[in-house]
Amino acid sequence: MSNVEKKIVKWLQKNCWWLMLIVISFLAILIRYDVINFVSGDMSGFLIPWFDKIRKMGMYNALRQQVGDYNIPYQLLIILMAKFKVDPILGYKIISCCFDFVLAISTAVLATTLVKTHKKAALFTSVYTVVLFLPTVFANSALWGQCDSIYVSFIVLALVFLFKDKYGYSFIFLGIAFAFKLQTAFILPFYIYVYFAKKQFSILYFLISLVTFYLPCLPAILAGRSWLAPFNIYTQQSGEYPFISLNMPNIWALLGNTGHISDELYGYKYFNVMQPMALIFTIALLGVGLFFILNKSVNFNNAITYIKFAVWTVWTCVMFLPAMHDRYGYLVDILLIVATFLDSRLFAITVIEILVSTLTYGIYLFQIKIQLWLLVLMYVGAYLMMTYYVFIKTNVSDKMTNSIHA
Repeated sequence: MSNVEKKIVKWLQKNCWWLMLIVISFLAILIRYDVINFVSGDMSGFLIPWFDKIRKMGMYNALRQQVGDYNIPYQLLIILMAKFKVDPILGYKIISCCFDFVLAISTAVLATTLVKTHKKAALFTSVYTVVLFLPTVFANSALWGQCDSIYVSFIVLALVFLFKDKYGYSFIFLGIAFAFKLQTAFILPFYIYVYFAKKQFSILYFLISLVTFYLPCLPAILAGRSWLAPFNIYTQQSGEYPFISLNMPNIWALLGNTGHISDELYGYKYFNVMQPMALIFTIALLGVGLFFILNKSVNFNNAITYIKFAVWTVWTCVMFLPAMHDRYGYLVDILLIVATFLDSRLFAITVIEILVSTLTYGIYLFQIKIQLWLLVLMYVGAYLMMTYYVFIKTNVSDKMTNSIHA
């Protein structure tokens, strides 16, 4: 090998992780570009009509009035798209795809924050790659045209700072996440767990989240909307779909009330009876989790305990709350990826959960034929396995993980 070749090889070895990131990023962009013209039912039935209505209304009127059922910050993005005459399909998807990269970076940062290893570059690149190529991530943004990567990115950043005990920053990002999506509420019980377990921040910190929740809504409020408008949007959302489950393979899907056309009358007839039951049941389970934390003095300074309880909390909400949509397991997918890098024994659980999530996306996007009850059994089974690892194997796995990464 010549001296020139040796220098090139040495440079490639020294910068291999940076080069890997560049290649992975390029391939991630390529796979999204390949499907960017796909038009989902939500795109044609909701997102494009919202864009057209806002474009006709004009910027000021669109600020004053609610269009669609997404909160004000996302409507502001649509207003900007209409202002600059961006093609709506490309506009929606480019915004979401950009946040795919924000999500990949923030998830990699969370992993490198939690895992004690000197190989930070390898871990960062690995998590970054997995997130970008996770089927539910690129399908959500590039195929579906949805925006779950936005609010989940901010939740993940909030969890980074929560673990670092930088509570002010954590609650700032929590409020921003909540401003974009109501499903941020899935992580709130975990904050309650940390509050009681660590006793290091005041409940008043939630006021920080209230401030950052309102900040991206200020343009609309200054244009004439009520201060309660951001919350009213979420109140209306919660009653918009009267089905116990909407194509989400959680426990309630076994009842057959899944939001399919054939179940429409069933949904309207029984939802009001089943909704309170599901809410109470979910609160009771989360309460059991809090009792366990207080009784066992669970240590949230331990990285694997921290991420496992975060996964279980969000998954419990998705599994048992009423009117869950097929996309609401998105945050579970992301947190499970991080948890698996900390504890490889969760690999099977993660594969099953992501497989079910991907197949559920396929039911909506491509009308694939699959028995929902099979997905439910897989999904519930994976959840029960996760519950076992959280409440039965927590102490053992923590000790093993600490010895591995010490």
